[in-house]
Amino acid sequence: MLIMLSGCGLFLPDGKAPEGAIVTNPGTIITQLVLDRRKALDYFIDELIRETMLHCPGGEIFVDADAQSTEAAIYIVRRTGELSGVSHAVNPGNTPRLLSRFSGNNWEMELISASGKSLWKRTVSLKPRSR
Repeated sequence: MLIMLSGCGLFLPDGKAPEGAIVTNPGTIITQLVLDRRKALDYFIDELIRETMLHCPGGEIFVDADAQSTEAAIYIVRRTGELSGVSHAVNPGNTPRLLSRFSGNNWEMELISASGKSLWKRTVSLKPRSR
């Protein structure tokens, strides 16, 4: 047992760890998600569960969506709330906003704090519907 644990030290550099953030630029996502509409809904729900638990657990979220995505965005907030406790705010008030927009085949969503800071943003390319 001692031999296995002592081997872990071989992978660490000598000296004391630096102060502050080690990675200052995490880079960009180089792959683009291409999903059908059902999988896109599931993807956004999964992503928002994590983000709402971090930034606004149990709070209200106002959905600011274009006409094509309003119903789906409200559905996403309601399903997200089943785990993180968030609910759909009917009026904007002083609550976080979930922006939802379609642009061509892309579906863009962004969670914005009550103070206007972007907390999370994702874009998914939608597969064309099968005929």
